[in-house]
Amino acid sequence: MKKILILFLMTFFLFQGYSQNFNYGIGSGINYTGLVMNNIPGGDSDYKIGMHFNAILKSQLSDKLWIRYEPGYTLKGTKLSSSIYPDNRINLSYLVLPVVFEFSPFEQFSALFGPEGSFRIAAKSKNGSNSSDVKSIYDSKIDLGVVAGVSYHIIDNLALELRYNRGFISTIKDLTFTDEYGNSGGKARLYNHGMTFSVVYFLK
Repeated sequence: MKKILILFLMTFFLFQGYSQNFNYGIGSGINYTGLVMNNIPGGDSDYKIGMHFNAILKSQLSDKLWIRYEPGYTLKGTKLSSSIYPDNRINLSYLVLPVVFEFSPFEQFSALFGPEGSFRIAAKSKNGSNSSDVKSIYDSKIDLGVVAGVSYHIIDNLALELRYNRGFISTIKDLTFTDEYGNSGGKARLYNHGMTFSVVYFLK
């Protein structure tokens, strides 16, 4: 939480210093996320609900093209169910910095696309009221991915946005499964992905 507060204070002062040249705002909403699994025998995951919030710094490049810097916090992860743990949720918390290009061919609708860098600050496994730290398993702190989506402006400074995001760096580094004969199946890989729904309000 301390890192999140520092990030937003730095962003606030940056916005104030450049407020004459940029539009700025805030966004918040819900995530619907899971993990793409590779080389995990019998691996299966379901989606879970999380949340996110971002500061937004928006600069116009041309009549219909903007670039947006969106430092913030997001809660990703997945739901892993088994007979022993029927409701086991993996909560992966990240500080994120999407750099999003906003193309506006129409007055109210925009297309969004760009890269996203993430730094993991916490990894928890939660089953009912029980919670445990799983940073030693989900040990990759950095993620790089892309976001793509659409934005609909209800009024000039208020918008609803829907995005898909996909990470390309595995959340685990060195986990390998073997079969009954001791043959390696390769390194296991779990990648973040999911949908986000946001309400965005521009202060200027």
